[in-house]
Amino acid sequence: MSKKTNDFNSVAGMYDSIANVVFKKSLMESQLNFLDELPQEGHILFIGGGSGKILPDLWKLRPKLHIDFLDASQKMINKAEKRLRRKPNAKIRFISGTENDIEPDATYDAILTFFFLDLFPTEKKLKVAKKLNTHLKKGGIWLHADFNEAHTFMQRMREKSMFLFFKMVSNIEADKITDDSLVFDQLNLHLQRKKINPKAGVYSAIYKIETLD
Repeated sequence: MSKKTNDFNSVAGMYDSIANVVFKKSLMESQLNFLDELPQEGHILFIGGGSGKILPDLWKLRPKLHIDFLDASQKMINKAEKRLRRKPNAKIRFISGTENDIEPDATYDAILTFFFLDLFPTEKKLKVAKKLNTHLKKGGIWLHADFNEAHTFMQRMREKSMFLFFKMVSNIEADKITDDSLVFDQLNLHLQRKKINPKAGVYSAIYKIETLD
């Protein structure tokens, strides 16, 4: 029996600790950067949200939002649910699955992909992003955070080690960081704002479909 791809069940219990050791607060900060750009109300998709570490901050900032939280790891989903047990009024639906489990007629005011698209090689990344884009409403926004392509020796060594580890324990599909901006360009999504943390090798960005009035 072949192992599932992008399977984070085996590392769900230690994922946040590993991220904190390697990247300190930079991964969390990159996800927080543009949350204030989200609408006050509406429906958003948060895919690949992992353990949901950011969910309490997201709920505190936008308590009226309806959130579909989608992740392929049931153990990650379980951790995410625990974070909001003391917030019974949170309008969050937890879904264990992939982009293929989004309801066909679902549309969203915003899509969040934080350290998710890096799981896929370029062609698959574009395919996944195209699928997600069909669910983004006209005028909606896409908040994205991910790793930059490595430029220094230390960044290349860190990237290589990271992919070797997650290839072994989670069978991720990608084997290196590729330029996500090329994917968003092909979707006709235009960059609105971007914030880079060069030391940590991560960035945050807001994309939006340019519409003609």
